[in-house]
Amino acid sequence: MPQTLLNKVAVITGGGSGIGRATAELFLSEGAKVVLFARSAAPLEEVAALAPARVLTVTGDVTVGEDLARLATATSRRFGQTDILVPAAGIARLAPLVHANASEIDLQLQVNFLGTLNTVRTFVPHLNSNAAVICLSGRMREGCGLGAFNATKAAVAATARSLAVELAPRRIRVNCIAPGPTDTLMWRKIGVSPKQTEQLLAKLTGPLKTAQLGTPQDVAEVALFLASESAGHVTGQEIVVDGGNAAG
Repeated sequence: MPQTLLNKVAVITGGGSGIGRATAELFLSEGAKVVLFARSAAPLEEVAALAPARVLTVTGDVTVGEDLARLATATSRRFGQTDILVPAAGIARLAPLVHANASEIDLQLQVNFLGTLNTVRTFVPHLNSNAAVICLSGRMREGCGLGAFNATKAAVAATARSLAVELAPRRIRVNCIAPGPTDTLMWRKIGVSPKQTEQLLAKLTGPLKTAQLGTPQDVAEVALFLASESAGHVTGQEIVVDGGNAAG
C-alpha cells in the first residue's frame, strides 16, 4: 500500500515521549520527513535513529520565543516548508484550583496554552497551503485536582477553532484531538509521589468504558487521519479519544 504521508514535512513538539513520540514514529512509517522538538536531546535521537535521512532534531523550550524561531528556521533550511504541525508539548500539575500556587498554574498556562499558540503563530509563515495543524486539547474528569490543566486545554480547543477560521483562506486545516487518560510519562511528572499518581490514574480510569488507560498510539492514529488527505474536508473540529469517558 502507498505511504499516506510520503515526503510530507511534519513538525512535532514534545516529540521525545508520549503522544508526540508515538505520532512521530507513525508518521515516519508513513513516509513523512519529521522534525522533532523537545528540551532533551537523547529521546529525540532515539527516534531519529529509525530514519536518519528523514529526521531533524532540535532542542528547545516551547515557552521561549527564540527557541521556536530557531526551530522554524532549522526546518525551512533542512526540508523547506511545513505540511503538518503538531504542537504536542504539554505538562500537568496535580493541585485543586483553590490550593494551587500561582507558579503551578502559570507553568501549565505557559506550556499547554501559550506554547501551543505561539508554536502555531511562529510557523504560520512557513506552512504550505493545504497544511494540517493538529493541536492537543482534552479534559480530565472534574474533581481530580486537574482544574488548571483542564482550563489550559479548553483554551487550546477554543483557540484552534479561531485559527481554523483565520487560516481557512490559505486552505490550512486546524483541528484538535482531545485525549482522555493516556499512558504517558506526563503523569509521572505531576509533582506528587508515585502512590498519589497511581491513585489519580485509578480515579481517572475507573469511569472509562474500556476500564484502562489509552495509549499514545491510540492518539497517533487519529493524528495520522487528520494529517492525511482523507481529512481534507475536516477543520475546526475536536475529536475525542478517551475510551468512552465523555459518554458519561
